[in-house]
Amino acid sequence: MSVAFAGADRAAETKLIESGQAVFLQRCAFCHGRDAGGGETGPDLTRSKLVASDVGGDKIGEVVRAGRPSGGMPAFNLPAGEITALAAFVHEEKKLAE
Repeated sequence: MSVAFAGADRAAETKLIESGQAVFLQRCAFCHGRDAGGGETGPDLTRSKLVASDVGGDKIGEVVRAGRPSGGMPAFNLPAGEITALAAFVHEEKKLAE
């Protein structure tokens, strides 16, 4: 029973990451690169201290919603579910980059 439950958890996590990837590609990849590794204007999120200290999108969400006007990042008014998915994708990319 625990194996099936673990499989369901992995499936849900994979779906969340894939959903976050779609949001990231639409809203963030232009600046931060397709894999969150940085782009021409946006920093590498896989090495970000903010991402490292983020839990479930608590810190990423604040930055996404407020933007970073001094750095050229606009604010995005995304629903909580999209923020959670976006954070899951960024954390996954961080793991892959390590």
